[in-house]
Amino acid sequence: MIQIQLFKIFIFSLLISFIFSLDIKPDDRKKIVKINIDGKYRTYYHLKKNDELVFTLSEKGIENLKEKHSLKLITRTLIASNSNSSKVFGVEMSVYDGEVLEQRRELMYDKVGSNAFSDDKTGWNYTKAGFWFEELDNLENKTIKI
Repeated sequence: MIQIQLFKIFIFSLLISFIFSLDIKPDDRKKIVKINIDGKYRTYYHLKKNDELVFTLSEKGIENLKEKHSLKLITRTLIASNSNSSKVFGVEMSVYDGEVLEQRRELMYDKVGSNAFSDDKTGWNYTKAGFWFEELDNLENKTIKI
């Protein structure tokens, strides 16, 4: 009985966190690609090798910058539509406090192909999504570079 109540509390808190989440867009929004996933289009930001996305968090309208916040990254990469293998890909995430590098993580994924595709790239599909969650304590004067 206690386990059921704890499970209900967990589900409720999970739903509340999704309701109050804020979608943060990068400073440079020119690199957009629309991906068709089961008939619904999702927006991703395209990165080429040695490109970067910069998120200046103090300018994004986030309330309570000094409190703990959760960050979720969702990544995909192109893969040949007839490929049966998986693809290893990754990004580097760096968190800066002003000009000082506070933390750096290398996010690596090994994903198989999915039925997600872009109308602009015929013959290519995208891998299944790779999810990364990060908790940041204080967002004041923080910049994230992907």
